[in-house]
Amino acid sequence: MQVRKREPPSSFNTLKTYETTLLWCSDGWVYDTAQQKRRQFLVAGNDVFTMKEETTLRTAYSDVQYLETVIISLLSETPRVWIEKGDEFEQCYEEVA
Repeated sequence: MQVRKREPPSSFNTLKTYETTLLWCSDGWVYDTAQQKRRQFLVAGNDVFTMKEETTLRTAYSDVQYLETVIISLLSETPRVWIEKGDEFEQCYEEVA
């Protein structure tokens, strides 16, 4: 899917919120341990990038380079819009056509 970063809205309603640990591994994937999904980011342009996302049954992870605990809030399903908030950041992502 094509995704764009944008400023988080000052107020919003969430469809779903959950806390997870994101594991950034040397295989090029970021693993969402709560949702059992993994993501891979590919550069597509200046302000839009491609994010590949798929379900994974993996429960053991090798060569974890970085991990972070984040709260993910889903704002919209179509187009998909969500906010990821960690200790030192808050970022909003929006799916684009």
